[in-house]
Amino acid sequence: MLLPCTPTVIVGCVMMALVAWGAFKRIEVLCRCALILFPLLAISMALIAILLIPDMEPTNIFPIFESDWTNSKSILAAP
Repeated sequence: MLLPCTPTVIVGCVMMALVAWGAFKRIEVLCRCALILFPLLAISMALIAILLIPDMEPTNIFPIFESDWTNSKSILAAP
């Protein structure tokens, strides 16, 4: 939980105030928020992917039905 000691009423009121402010200021606010938040999101996702390279397991890329196709025919067959 992100805010364990904060009452849910306070969190809900803050969220409603932000939504009301965004509705009052129109679509321009959403566009500006997207302009600010998208590069931060893209950079953080790229950084996470780069930092996880040492923990990657290349054997997990193998196809699903690599070992045996005989059982898959009965699963995929129409009734």
